[in-house]
Amino acid sequence: MPDASLVARIATKRDRQALDLLYRRHGGALYDVALGIVPDPVEARRSVAWVFRQAWRTPALFGSTLVPVSAWLVELTRTDACARARNHRSNGNGQIRQAETSRDGVAQRRRAEP
Repeated sequence: MPDASLVARIATKRDRQALDLLYRRHGGALYDVALGIVPDPVEARRSVAWVFRQAWRTPALFGSTLVPVSAWLVELTRTDACARARNHRSNGNGQIRQAETSRDGVAQRRRAEP
């Protein structure tokens, strides 16, 4: 089944198996992307988890037939990992929770906008 069909199943049927398959296909590569940006394996795993939570919560954000699902997932990963790396550097103590909370709040506000 193509990736775009999996995202459509997540959006329309809340299909957890579709999300699982998407994770199996792309999770390892996304982890590698995240680890290249934020060299902490724990934070790289958190970044990938955040990406798949976003894919589950807001699959409608992937609305393009022009962009592959893999590119969408990589961009989400890159954005999240960069935010984690900036936060990690600025805090100097590895406290990432605040950045996670603010990104989730932004995503929720975007969904609420008309």
